[in-house]
Amino acid sequence: MAVRIREITEIDFTAVRKIFVESISFHEQVDSIFASINEADQIWINYITTIFQQDDFKIYVALRSEQIVGFCVGQIIEKPPVYQVKKIGQVNNIVVKEGHKRQGIGKVLFETIKAWFMIQQVNHIELLVATNNPQSLGFWNKMEGREFMKKMVIQI
Repeated sequence: MAVRIREITEIDFTAVRKIFVESISFHEQVDSIFASINEADQIWINYITTIFQQDDFKIYVALRSEQIVGFCVGQIIEKPPVYQVKKIGQVNNIVVKEGHKRQGIGKVLFETIKAWFMIQQVNHIELLVATNNPQSLGFWNKMEGREFMKKMVIQI
């Protein structure tokens, strides 16, 4: 069954919120540093209303039989002067609904956000990947991601 990708609309917010909540639930189990499922609705409302119409963000949804089965969020960021590359693309989220994973939807979403970055003359993409999430690590390795820096956390 084919997948269709398009930009998000306000009508999509509820369907995408459900997938986002599913993702929060999964990540809450992966590592205690992630937000709890109880906070997911408010996080989604704050997140989507903040970024929805900003020029440096792009949100795509994946549809199968007109049902939203995934989404991705990309952002363009200016790096500090210590970096050779000054403008980067950052993939903030790629989430595919349970039951639709491992069918190429994540790859199509990534290729779409990558194309948007290229149109914006961004040729460097950075990712934050949960190290306790082997599915995500495997996906980004397949997308030819390579580790160049580790982001660490200290809880005090």
